[in-house]
Amino acid sequence: MSQDNLQTTTDESAFVKLLGTEGRVRILDVLLRKPHVTLTRAEIAELAGIDPTTFDRNKEILRQLGLLNIKNQNGRTTEYTINTDSHISKVLGTARSELLEHATEPRNHRGVDQNKIKKAIKSRTDGNAIASEADAQIAKQLARERAY
Repeated sequence: MSQDNLQTTTDESAFVKLLGTEGRVRILDVLLRKPHVTLTRAEIAELAGIDPTTFDRNKEILRQLGLLNIKNQNGRTTEYTINTDSHISKVLGTARSELLEHATEPRNHRGVDQNKIKKAIKSRTDGNAIASEADAQIAKQLARERAY
């Protein structure tokens, strides 16, 4: 039985702990966008659109999960970076990139990629066979949409 199945509540889950608050997600977003940049508390808060006290409430959890590097400069300013050696931060960075990529793909109102539809239409109008199964599926979707 996996560790997830043994936990009594989701509140105890490291996953819920990590993504449990919007402020923490915003902090992670900033740190993942700037993985090699050291930022102060105020800079992170400003970029994340949160109050600096929100950062203060969440930094220890991020540190405990191995996601946050804390650097003191001459005892004056504390700066923070994402822990790029952490497997979790690598996975989160990849997931963030893929989500953004997916969100920016041109799509119509039914979620069909417009570029693939255009390619399928061009392929049919040129008299060429549809080259791949994906194009065939897009052409079927297009035919269903035309029937509406």
